[in-house]
Amino acid sequence: MEINVLDGLEVRLADVKLQPGTPKQQTVLAMLALHAGRIVSVVQLTNELWPVAPPRSAVPNVRGYAANLRRMFESTESGKALLNRQRNGYRLQLDPDRIDLIHFGNQYREAQNLAAQGSPGSAEERLRQAVDQWKGMVYAIFALHSSIPSQSATTGVRIRCLMTSALRPCP
Repeated sequence: MEINVLDGLEVRLADVKLQPGTPKQQTVLAMLALHAGRIVSVVQLTNELWPVAPPRSAVPNVRGYAANLRRMFESTESGKALLNRQRNGYRLQLDPDRIDLIHFGNQYREAQNLAAQGSPGSAEERLRQAVDQWKGMVYAIFALHSSIPSQSATTGVRIRCLMTSALRPCP
């Protein structure tokens, strides 16, 4: 299974794209995905869905959203046992590297470490791989903080910008 949260929420099991449901249910899925492998409590989910004044039905609603997600996963053979209720919360049993945002973050940290170790060529290659996979969102984020003139900028220009502004502290 893969979950993409960059450029919109998307869930794929094998070659099947699953529909994650209502906006609140999607929020529950996003919270579980960003904490993959760890328990997310019903209280955390409730606070995310209703930060100011949760309705009296908040806990049953959260449990319903989780049940719907579990049914969605179990609609495919490879989705069995992906979402488990544990203690007073839920755990998404998924390798965190199967979530695009976490995978990108891991590649970015690897590039930072390579640059710090004095290996700028390897750092640039690692960053190029990350940018090539997620260039829409990454471009948007770094274009706001850089001098990239337009969306037609080459990957090389984006990499140099990332290397200059993100991997090394700016003066």
